[in-house]
Amino acid sequence: MLGYKALRSLKNYFLTGKMVDAKIKDFGYNLCRKYLGGEWKKISPQHFEIERIHGGLTNHLFLCSLPHEYANSNPDGVNKALLRLYGAFYADLSDNNVRMMEECIICGLLAEKKMAPELYGIFPEGRLEQFIPNVRALTSREVQYPRLSQQIAEHVAAFHKLKLPLSKEGTWFLDSLQIFVMEIKGLKFSNVDKLKILDEIFHKFDIDEILKFIRHVVENSQSPVFFCHNDVQPGNLLVKANEDLDEAKIRVIDFEYSCYNYRGYDIGNHFSEWIFDYNHPHYPFFTGDVTKYPSYDQKVFFVRAYLQAYNETTDVTLDEIEKVIDEADRLSLLSHFFWAMFSILQSYKSSINFGYLEYALFRMECLNHFRHFSEEKPGDKLRHDNGKIHCDV
Repeated sequence: MLGYKALRSLKNYFLTGKMVDAKIKDFGYNLCRKYLGGEWKKISPQHFEIERIHGGLTNHLFLCSLPHEYANSNPDGVNKALLRLYGAFYADLSDNNVRMMEECIICGLLAEKKMAPELYGIFPEGRLEQFIPNVRALTSREVQYPRLSQQIAEHVAAFHKLKLPLSKEGTWFLDSLQIFVMEIKGLKFSNVDKLKILDEIFHKFDIDEILKFIRHVVENSQSPVFFCHNDVQPGNLLVKANEDLDEAKIRVIDFEYSCYNYRGYDIGNHFSEWIFDYNHPHYPFFTGDVTKYPSYDQKVFFVRAYLQAYNETTDVTLDEIEKVIDEADRLSLLSHFFWAMFSILQSYKSSINFGYLEYALFRMECLNHFRHFSEEKPGDKLRHDNGKIHCDV
């Protein structure tokens, strides 16, 4: 089995275009033979097909395929599989083995509930799973469409209703942040451009004080702990490639950050992702606009759909909606800080071509921009007039 360190040493090979290094190809070949069996065991290494496909900001994804002549004789079997290799994310955590084990448990249980792709095999470096063809991710603009926003809210509610055999403490994000902040202090960049941005972050923001502030925000959020996806962003929301969005059904993917967490974080993180577009074609490969954070009416729409799905009733009060919005707004600050610290570490450890430090700086600026959320209380932004909701800001 090819070890994690060996995989990282090959980053310059398998992260360039769709070309895949011979060692990675051999690794995928043996995995498919082992976990898929059947026709996969009959093909030679020369006939095994593998190509790198677009992945996220932490994992590397490869499409493994049977050649046509074998696929034609394998009508009821698996002809294509997705090979997911973990990136630098797990190396950032002292409990990485526990996190990998928990993610595999989550993927397996969600697959049984038809809430995740089918899982074919798990191993220390990643997993082999169902490949979903002819799909695309939603855009940051599309998640705002009412019909799709309602579906997303219902998916979030379905996650929150799950009972999984995992720690219910809900402290993983804060515990991870403590580790991230400690590691960041010891980073030394040789790249002058990266060092300049990191210095700007440290100059503008007192990381230790912000960590204390975020702990205070979390402790005062009064948000319940549920099983959460924790990364409900457009890239993890799939629809059929050519499907009319008026008819589209969303599929949620990627569970590497899923764990028990505060309800407000899951929703607030999703709201924060409205700000970002990760399809920008040029470096740093993202754009951000704080004015894209959901309006109050958009938040009301989403939370009402969420509560109706979670409670299985249409009888949802404005006070209930108001409370969840307050939780989400407050804990969106945790989201900004977590992804900022995470991105600083990724800029040092990851081989994925993305402007991690630029992203971290912008996330910190978002935290500063929305800091007033920590001071607002339910009811601050609402007034009622004959049953209608108005926004005062």
